Amino acid sequence: MVRLNDNGSGMQELHEPEVTLVFARHLLTAFRKLYFGSWAMGIPATFWPIILDLFISGEEGVKLSLADVYLSAAIPKATVLRMFARLVTVGHVIRYPDPRDGRRSLVTLSDEARVAVGRFIDQHATRVLPMAG
Repeated sequence: MVRLNDNGSGMQELHEPEVTLVFARHLLTAFRKLYFGSWAMGIPATFWPIILDLFISGEEGVKLSLADVYLSAAIPKATVLRMFARLVTVGHVIRYPDPRDGRRSLVTLSDEARVAVGRFIDQHATRVLPMAG
């Protein structure tokens, strides 16, 4: 069991931070499974803004190129390309040639991924939207 320890400064710190870290990772895994199912396992936290960007662009009917995505990402291009290759392989992201420019690739979420992200947003919108207004 993790207990808070008064360090004399009025602040409390964790008595066993390594146990807390293990438990936090367990909670994150459980959270992903609950809301996204098995398809979300293995997607690093730094990639979730890209997933949301793909969701928004898909809902708005905007086509994103792979270059658009990695240029707007706050992570290295090589990391984006490597993660996209993995997500395409497992079917979470669809990559296809741009019909207007064969040198470019367009990317979108698969239907399964779009539904999972949409379900998560719908479930949490009622909690977040009242705070925004």
